[in-house]
Amino acid sequence: MASMYPGRRGIRAGRDHRRFAKGPGERKMFRDQGSFPMVKWAVVLGAAAWTGVGHAGTHVAAPGGPGLRSVIAVAADGDTVLLLPGTHRGEGNRDLQLEGKSLVILGQGAPESIVIDCEGQGRAFLLDRNDGPSTILEGFTIRGGRAPQGGGIRCDGAAPRLVQIRLVDNEATVAGGGIYCDGGAPQISESKISWNRAPSGGGLFCDNATPALSGTAVTGNLAVYGGGFYCSGSNGSITTSEINANLAWAGGAMCLSESSPRITRCQISENEAQTGGGGIRCVQLSSPEIQNSYLLNNRSGWNGGAIHCRNRSSPRIVHCTFAGNFAVNEGAGIFSISKSCEPVILYSILAGSPPQAVSGNGRARVSASAWPVSDGTPTNIDSRTIQALRSDHRLDMGSPAVDAGGPEAYLEVDFDGDRRPWGSGVDLGADEWVPKEEER
Repeated sequence: MASMYPGRRGIRAGRDHRRFAKGPGERKMFRDQGSFPMVKWAVVLGAAAWTGVGHAGTHVAAPGGPGLRSVIAVAADGDTVLLLPGTHRGEGNRDLQLEGKSLVILGQGAPESIVIDCEGQGRAFLLDRNDGPSTILEGFTIRGGRAPQGGGIRCDGAAPRLVQIRLVDNEATVAGGGIYCDGGAPQISESKISWNRAPSGGGLFCDNATPALSGTAVTGNLAVYGGGFYCSGSNGSITTSEINANLAWAGGAMCLSESSPRITRCQISENEAQTGGGGIRCVQLSSPEIQNSYLLNNRSGWNGGAIHCRNRSSPRIVHCTFAGNFAVNEGAGIFSISKSCEPVILYSILAGSPPQAVSGNGRARVSASAWPVSDGTPTNIDSRTIQALRSDHRLDMGSPAVDAGGPEAYLEVDFDGDRRPWGSGVDLGADEWVPKEEER
């Protein structure tokens, strides 16, 4: 199966994450022109609009025009608003609400060429419970937003679809530099959330929400708690995404409180926290399921280079590869502060993570995995014997991790989408070794 990332073997730490902001190919100006019979041009309040008898219309918002708010005002439920390339700024292009209408707001061109610039005087969109999955924001950039919650976008019980949206350089004075979700279930795909900042949730803050992220880069965000994400009472899912180079006092990549999202086929790398959890900080009954993912080169100024657990938090980690993580004190890989924490590590590799890969007072259960401890457990192997991890942290044919798991696959595919198992047993870590095409 082909990789979801450019190149069959996926992304590596340090590669240009901007590829996530680029969609697969150019979008058509109109998705289904057959749905617009008897089309004619009309001009409504200075905005060019497509109209058709009994059919949804398409309206055009141009930089320097009356503003997106005026175009939204004349659009009907089910209409499409096209954003033309350029920078859309001014009072008519910020603090926008859709007035209970299900609209598609679509950039015409490359997302980076179409910008809503809030100029530090508000956010771009405030979406509410009327904005469900038929509300779509696609193919443009939001920058310069500033608000108490949700510098770029605030969702109050909303469930919109955000596709190829770039949230860049926005700020929240309380929470959610890029996006703030109070309830709801937004779907975010093929997007980029970068260089945003807030006291909590530099990139995204979720309170009792169930977001679904896929194919999205969350990079370079800054917060006190949760550089990339802060989730409170929220679950949801994060798949095929990169969470990279975020910075926080606690929880460099994400801070989870009473939250247990499913994290699948992700790379969490080069994040940093001054205290616990350079990658993920789990507190207050937070037990995320982390599968088929790489946790690489994350750093903590205290404990838990990759993951820090406290207050009855017990993440379940399956088919993951830890490498290059670092903690000044303990638990370069995983640190559990108390006996109430019982993280489970299965079919995983914890390599190159001094001083201790897994440590703390918690009762971590490591089975059928590779870690740098000769503990005498028959199902575990010493990861110091694994010399065949390539520079991209994939396995080579001679690695002791190949076929080292059980005969039945817990997960059907690996990080790259290759099926498990290829041999007599599943491989340890995020990568399933497969022969080259010509050798199959």
